[in-house]
Amino acid sequence: MIALACGTQAPAWGEATDTAALQRILGERFPTIKIESVQPSAVPELYEVITADRLVYSDATGAHLIMGPIMDTVSKENLTEKRWNELNKIDFSSLPFEHAIKVVKGGGKRLLVAFEDPLCPFCAELEQALAGLSNYTLYVFLLPLEDIHPGATKVARSIWCADDPAATWTAWMQHDKQPEVRSCETV
Repeated sequence: MIALACGTQAPAWGEATDTAALQRILGERFPTIKIESVQPSAVPELYEVITADRLVYSDATGAHLIMGPIMDTVSKENLTEKRWNELNKIDFSSLPFEHAIKVVKGGGKRLLVAFEDPLCPFCAELEQALAGLSNYTLYVFLLPLEDIHPGATKVARSIWCADDPAATWTAWMQHDKQPEVRSCETV
């Protein structure tokens, strides 16, 4: 067991720790970081500190932070990664598919979701890789990142407003066929 101390007495594990107070303390010490929650972790005497983009750990007093993965030495499992994935899991069926472009290839058996910018080179690489697959349904949620790719919003609108958005998306991303400039009421 690791003992953590910094002039204050931590409660014995199993005693109630005021997680709201711990969150307040950490918030005061790190005012530029929005702490979403603090709760007991799977490791005795450590608390999960969840921010928008990471999971770290604190002792009960907020005097020490552990910033890195915790590994189960028996299973060799990265417990931090496992917990982060649990916290960020999205129920596939809850996605707003009516706002996606639906691309079906073959029988459409495998279901995929992608959030893509039409000017993103990595998205284009993904689309090229998908060209070699069959039997899938891809739901594309257009996510133009105008700050990174100026003009992405205009291209996204042209694709979404096309007579056949799925065919227009595929032609653009896999064959570099410029979409016809279009606008519509729904986008």
